[in-house]
Amino acid sequence: MEHHHDKQTIYLSNRSIWSNIALCFILSPAAGYIHTRRWGALARVFLVLVSFFVITTPSSMTNREAFERGQKYSLLASFIATIDNSIAIQNAKDKLKNNDSSDI
Repeated sequence: MEHHHDKQTIYLSNRSIWSNIALCFILSPAAGYIHTRRWGALARVFLVLVSFFVITTPSSMTNREAFERGQKYSLLASFIATIDNSIAIQNAKDKLKNNDSSDI
């Protein structure tokens, strides 16, 4: 029995989790989403982070304070992006493996 997988699943299954980790921490969290071509997930995470900063930022904060606050939370954003993309990559690999093993 032949299985037809969508292009995104095949593409994700060929990505390396380690390269995703490196991209998210060395370049930026967005680089991990670009690497996996998960545009919808990138948009959702971006909107959540922007909303969080808009809601929780005091209006009296200076630019320097805002920059320092952003630096503190950038590590958290990298962790979120790494975990999210790594799960997506592993799920795609598992999906292909499970479908291929059912052919035997």
